[in-house]
Amino acid sequence: KSLSVMLSRVAAMMGKRVVSVVSRMDEPLGSAVGNAIEVREAIQVLKGKHVGDLLDVTFALGAEMVLLAGRAKTRAEAQTLLRSALLGGKGFEKFKQMVRAQGGDIRAVDDPDRLPKARYHVNAVAGRGGYIRGIDALEVGKIATLLGAGRLRKEDDVDHAVGIEFLKKTGHKVAKGEPVAVIHASSRNRGKRCAGLLEGVIEIGSKRPVLRSVVFGRVRAGRIEKIRFPKG
Repeated sequence: KSLSVMLSRVAAMMGKRVVSVVSRMDEPLGSAVGNAIEVREAIQVLKGKHVGDLLDVTFALGAEMVLLAGRAKTRAEAQTLLRSALLGGKGFEKFKQMVRAQGGDIRAVDDPDRLPKARYHVNAVAGRGGYIRGIDALEVGKIATLLGAGRLRKEDDVDHAVGIEFLKKTGHKVAKGEPVAVIHASSRNRGKRCAGLLEGVIEIGSKRPVLRSVVFGRVRAGRIEKIRFPKG
């Protein structure tokens, strides 16, 4: 919140119209953490085949952009335009244009199976039965880096195939030993190690948690406004 307020105030001082969307970061956004598997998930979103918190945040951000551009007068109207563009395929086609313009392989957009794939897949399982009450997003990022999805030093190589794919998230009921995520790894040993680490950062309790909207406010001109964003 503090960072968004600061950036909003700096923008106002520069005469810029800027809106910050404030979202929760108490678990990873979407179901994928990693380069290629995140691209696959984005393609599913653009094809209208994905629902959940990733789509909610995308619609919240998109609605503010549409409003700033003057293409809509209300957030509901902006959401309707976004939903029409998504379901009508305009978003997916625009993404393909962007990939083509940057010299990317457009075939991988139409056929995501062409994207890099990890050699090994290891399940991370629930240590007990109950409800998932939280997933430490910061620790998940560190585990993904250990897999090779990110850099510890700028000269490190990034493995685009590895990452973490969540099968269950906060609020889901799980049984002891049930797979909650799949580790995409370059070696079986690293996959097993990271699966164990991931199991340790997934909080499971006996009571179902109260689920809250992933987007809970926005910042304009240095002021936080609590607001309920419609789900996509």
